Amino acid sequence: MSMNEQLNLLLVEDSESDAAIIVRLLEKAGYKVNWEVVEDASQMCAALSGKQWDIVISDYNLPQFDALSALTLVQQANLDTPFLVVSGCIGEESAVAMMKASAKDYIMKDNLSRLIPALERELHDSQVLREQRITEAALHESDQRFHAAFENAAIGMSLIAPDGNFMKVNDALCELTGYSEKELLSKNLLDISHPDDRENSLKLMDKVLSGKINHYHIEKRYLHKQGHVIWVLLSASLVSDDNGGPLYFISQVQDITQHKRYEQELQELNVSKDKFFSIIAHDLKSMFNNLLGFSDLLKAEIKTGDEATVEQYVDIINSSAHQTYAILASLLEWANSQRGKIPFNPASIVLSDLLKEELEVLSKSAGQKNIELKICVPEKLALTADKDMLKTILRNLISNAIKFTPKNGKIEVHATQGEQQVEIAVCDNGTGMTQKNLDKLFKLDIINSTPGTEDERGTGLGLMLCSDFVKKHGGKIWAESEPAKGSNFKFTMPR
Repeated sequence: MSMNEQLNLLLVEDSESDAAIIVRLLEKAGYKVNWEVVEDASQMCAALSGKQWDIVISDYNLPQFDALSALTLVQQANLDTPFLVVSGCIGEESAVAMMKASAKDYIMKDNLSRLIPALERELHDSQVLREQRITEAALHESDQRFHAAFENAAIGMSLIAPDGNFMKVNDALCELTGYSEKELLSKNLLDISHPDDRENSLKLMDKVLSGKINHYHIEKRYLHKQGHVIWVLLSASLVSDDNGGPLYFISQVQDITQHKRYEQELQELNVSKDKFFSIIAHDLKSMFNNLLGFSDLLKAEIKTGDEATVEQYVDIINSSAHQTYAILASLLEWANSQRGKIPFNPASIVLSDLLKEELEVLSKSAGQKNIELKICVPEKLALTADKDMLKTILRNLISNAIKFTPKNGKIEVHATQGEQQVEIAVCDNGTGMTQKNLDKLFKLDIINSTPGTEDERGTGLGLMLCSDFVKKHGGKIWAESEPAKGSNFKFTMPR
């Protein structure tokens, strides 16, 4: 409180002259004094309940009252009003007792020069205390709001120590990661981060701790308690103490797994589109160039009557027409697969019976190269699959084997029955392939159609169809091969 401001003064005094002296001293010091005098407990209680007081000045002894009783009433009213004792006679023991009871000071009436400094000190301390309590109340309210926002946030939130250990987590983060609050609080941030993202996380935290950046936003991967990967958008910033020392990171985590899945699907669609147009622009165009070119030659050659040349051109045109049809059939079947237009009707199938049907269809192309086709499958072995899809898988794998097996080669189809699935293998003793080419298999964006031993052509879509159809059954497909030692294409199907 500064000078020339109103001072609300409560005087506990039975002497009008002494009260007047105190008021005059305060007014002389520059205060506009609004004062009231009480002489007993009832008057004191009424004054305390009816008005707010900046300070209480009390005589030590009154006929019906005393300073200690007055101080007790102030305390019972839960007031922080400073309390000064002004007395004509007070022993040291009584003075000590008043100070122990939380009186702020005692002043002898014959030394009132101490009153103004003591009052100003207590008014200042009282103002500081009020401001401190207001600040504490505001901080408490802020903490309550933060706690409510933290706990009820729809996204994952956490407080993370500078060393990466979790200090506080909300329910949304527990639900996102699959861990309980207790489990997360025993872990480090790196424990739930994908191994490939840990180094970057550490670098970013170090940059914030060193003051190079204030915060960061990244897409990264968490590992769910069940083992699967979760993509998240992480925002993190550092909270420091008054001296600038790091207290903790506050992080917000939003699940973007579905968004990343959509991105991947969009990317795959773009790759599919590019492959689709690549086939139209290159493979089909090449086949039609053959058809058009040799049909023009045939048209001119017919007039010469050279039957051998005409027959040669007819064979080339016929072969080109069959290859064009095969490309179109593969292209349409693959396009329908991508659009989900192929029905899926799994049923129990005897594998050897289905293989016999397919080998009848493929025997002509195998016979042209004198390749032996052999079924090495138990007669009664059955599995659960969509018949048309399984036929497509087998037809493509066996056709590929014929394509890359030289004349007089051999192709065998094997099957091994497990507890829950059947493993089928199409094995040839053909050209084989390097590890580099093995790594390119079943990847749409790097499909390369390699000519066969008799320069047979294809689109490379056959293996993609096989992969799609195997995955549709919940199985997996892979290849094993070495150059000049043949290839084994294997896939699994449910029993």
